[in-house]
Amino acid sequence: MRGRGRGRGRPRKSNVAGQERSSDNNHLAFDNYEDPLDFDESVKVKNEVFVDEIMPECEVFGMMSSQDLLEDQRRTQRGMIAIDERNINERLGSLERKVDFLINLHVKILARVDKLCEDAKEVVEPTEFPIKSKEELEIMDEKIANAPDKYIELFKVLFKPDGFEKHICRIFNDEMVIEMNFDGACSKLGLTNYANLNSALFESLKREGFTYGDYRKTVRSAFNKTKNRIYKSWTRRRQAKSAPAPAKRAMTPKEDSATGDEEEDESYENPEYKTTSKKRSIEKSTPKPAKRAMTPKEDSATGDEEEDESYENPEYKTTSKKRSIEKSTPKPAKRVMVEKEKSPPALDDADEFEVDRFEDSSPMDFVKANLDILEDDYEPEMSAELEELTVDFPIKDKSQLEAVEKKISSNREKYVRLFKFYLKSGSFEENCASFFDGSLAVDMSYDGLGSKTAFSNYVHFNIALFESQKSDEFTYEDYKKSVRNGFLKYKKWRRNDKKK
Repeated sequence: MRGRGRGRGRPRKSNVAGQERSSDNNHLAFDNYEDPLDFDESVKVKNEVFVDEIMPECEVFGMMSSQDLLEDQRRTQRGMIAIDERNINERLGSLERKVDFLINLHVKILARVDKLCEDAKEVVEPTEFPIKSKEELEIMDEKIANAPDKYIELFKVLFKPDGFEKHICRIFNDEMVIEMNFDGACSKLGLTNYANLNSALFESLKREGFTYGDYRKTVRSAFNKTKNRIYKSWTRRRQAKSAPAPAKRAMTPKEDSATGDEEEDESYENPEYKTTSKKRSIEKSTPKPAKRAMTPKEDSATGDEEEDESYENPEYKTTSKKRSIEKSTPKPAKRVMVEKEKSPPALDDADEFEVDRFEDSSPMDFVKANLDILEDDYEPEMSAELEELTVDFPIKDKSQLEAVEKKISSNREKYVRLFKFYLKSGSFEENCASFFDGSLAVDMSYDGLGSKTAFSNYVHFNIALFESQKSDEFTYEDYKKSVRNGFLKYKKWRRNDKKK
């Protein structure tokens, strides 16, 4: 069977001759094409030919004319000038608005300053503060009721920069601070009793988040801190007055002996210095004995109490004899010496007390013995006014204790002085029997533990007893410890006494 296609038929003839004929025809066609670059010499060209007629200038150079370019440049400049003018106008408008705001602000500030100047014309006279008495406090409360805003502004100024706690003394003087507290407890003047003053102080301290409870806490803290500062200053002042003369002052006898003046310096008020100054001036002006003269130390060592007639100074003889006797005499027990120093002498015998007792002792013994002798509350003997109060002591039962508590609440200062007189010989631990009878002390304790009668429940008695012993080193915790130990030791002594 014969297949389809030309694969097995006759092969196709090559068309070389046809290709040659087609290439010849193409060559003939290209020869008939007119080349535009070929010049036809038969065409004549005139010499006068205008370029504009052939092609415009813009098409020749490919850009705008100079006139159009200049106009476009001017249009661009006018647009930029317009934009700049718009920006400048906007900025000027903003500046005008800001200037108007500042002018309005200055007007308000000036109005406020004028108001402050008007208020400053009614400034409170400085003589009104600090308040010095209860009468002035009542008058000030009435004045604040009539013009509270004026005093509120004044308090704001007075309490700057450290607040009410540091500047309470600008409102009340030291005496009023001691006599006052916030609530009027313990028979004190209460700040809450003067409603107008209390309200003005609260408004002057008021700020965001500052409640009345915070104000009450601030005022209480201010009174307590100021009282402690006042007590400390008083104590230092009285201790300075009771201290002996400084060491530098003792150098003046040398100058006195150099001039030969043996009289006392009446301008100096220390009697101890007067006597010793005269004695030292005599010793300085008198010529010293020979080297082998009997000294007080050798005299006391040999026990010879007779005077050395070869020594001509009578002052030296008497002091030598007295010192030899004191050296040879055995000293009493230490506790007896403390008891003796605790009891102050009469003021008329101050010279002998200060010179004779401390001739051989150190200056610290003199300070310790005279530490309680203060000008304000020193009483050499119990006055008749205090003797009337002693009829209630020692307290024998609970009913008498309650009666004494009422008496102390009405007149605490006198009882504080009485308690100081009782405690001059020692602390409460040693003098518990001066306050309470044995039968009552056995049934008492400080805190009332063990179904005992609590001494702390009698507030006025408790405070008066504490104030009679209060000092810089003696705190309230020390006082409570002393009272507890006093009751315990007294009970123990009673039990031992019953066994004997």
